[in-house]
This record gives sequence, structure tokens and C-alpha cells, in this order.
Amino acid sequence: MVLKELPLPLRLILTNIVKKRLIKGHSKHSIIEKDLAKRWAGYWGEFALSNYLKELPQEKHFIFYDLQLKHNGVHFQIDALLISRTHILIIEAKNIIGILQFDNVFKQLIRINNDGSEESFEDPRVQGQRLQSLLRGWMRSNGYDFMPVDYLVFLRVRPILY
Repeated sequence: MVLKELPLPLRLILTNIVKKRLIKGHSKHSIIEKDLAKRWAGYWGEFALSNYLKELPQEKHFIFYDLQLKHNGVHFQIDALLISRTHILIIEAKNIIGILQFDNVFKQLIRINNDGSEESFEDPRVQGQRLQSLLRGWMRSNGYDFMPVDYLVFLRVRPILY
């Protein structure tokens, strides 16, 4: 049973509005476009995940999308939360174009772009561990500390097109 449908993120909607209203040639135009592309990529990763989760037996799971919680003054967001009778699973969705390498020493995810340049991101496994810790704390403080919490990273990787 899906308790919260996958919404179109408010920040994506607002960034799109800003882009449409921005005067062509404005100094912030390229920054807004890059941000908008990043937000769309994130949304499509979460959308792809939601399509797989639809295949689970709906009578055995509760699914929440884009869950916003706060624990000890820290706001955190979970892309998808799956609750069954025996466990809770946090799913962090990523949608990335390029070749990926996990750097276990510096805890980074490195993307190699078409032109050979590299970009580094926080390792999504570290993000999953952080969310797991925050959710466990939230559950304890709200009297729900009775089921194990685990996390999973869903990667939708698209190849570089030459």
C-alpha cells in the first residue's frame, strides 16, 4: 500500500518557474539550468524506483515517498521508505549519467564524464548510513524502536553517449 505518492518536488517546480521568468542572457541562467537538470535527474531516479516498487505485493508493504522528518533539530529526507511486518528499508535513489567509481578511502562516488573530466559526490552508501542512523533515532524518540532498519541504494546509471 502506497501511503504517500511520489510527488513532483517543490524545489523542481520552483526552479522551473525561476528559469522561465529569468531574462535571457542573465548571469544566473546557466546556474539555474544546471540546477534544474540536476533536480530532474533526481526526480527521474526516484520515478524509476517507484516503478520497481509497484511490483511488490501491495498487501504486504507500506511505501512512503519523499518522506520529510526531523530528529534532534536535523531535517532529513528519505526518497522511499518501505515498511513490512519484519523490517524497515530506506531506499536512496540516484540517477546518474557516466562511468562511476566508488572511492572507499575518501567515501566518494566519482563520475567520469564524456570529456574525461571527473566529478565527486558523497558516497550514497554513506548517505544511506546517515539516514539509517537518523531514522533509528527518530523511531526511538517516538516509541517505535521495535523493528530493524536497513538501507539500500538504488542506482539508475545511464551510459555516456558518444
